[in-house]
Amino acid sequence: MLWLIMGISHGVCAQVYSTPPLSGTPGLSSGVRLAKNLEHWVQGSVVLVTGDTVPCEMSYNPAVEEGLLQVKDGEGMLTLSVKDVTSFFYFDTEKSKTRRYYSMPVHDENASITREYFLEHVYENADMAILSRRVVRLGGNLFNSLTEVVPVDLNFLLDVHTGTLRELNEAEAMALMKSKSDQVKAYMKTNGIKLKSDVKDYILVFNYYASL
Repeated sequence: MLWLIMGISHGVCAQVYSTPPLSGTPGLSSGVRLAKNLEHWVQGSVVLVTGDTVPCEMSYNPAVEEGLLQVKDGEGMLTLSVKDVTSFFYFDTEKSKTRRYYSMPVHDENASITREYFLEHVYENADMAILSRRVVRLGGNLFNSLTEVVPVDLNFLLDVHTGTLRELNEAEAMALMKSKSDQVKAYMKTNGIKLKSDVKDYILVFNYYASL
């Protein structure tokens, strides 16, 4: 089903929604200052908007609001934005899995604007997918306002049939599973599962739903 997400990332998505912006989330200038601290180079591939797939050494930094993707080009380095890239992927040796990111539009209801971001593919079945955008908040105290970098994941729920992207929460999840809601609710009650902020719980429930 990854092909469908890639199609949506090309602008097929009919409706997209976002959670309210996090206060204290750094913009471009703050993200650039944090780039060296978060820089990590890996081997992977970038799919450009032209359709070309380019194997390369890359570094992805979520400190910049849209996400900062840098690739090594010979002895130089290129910085690619969400406007240049359809998707990119690499193998995460620490987690022993391939991580995939897609450039997708997200609508900010507060500002009434739509912007593209790099969203990470977290989970998918035939009906729904979970995508995530990592943002960075700056933690501090009374003596030092920039003492630590705190990553926060904003999770989204994608209806793979309509291309609708919404905030990941219990109400939206149950709406997508309404055809089997009685079985799903019984499964959640039996296993003591509550759909709050833990993505693992959503995956457990979505897997059960897909098995019915």
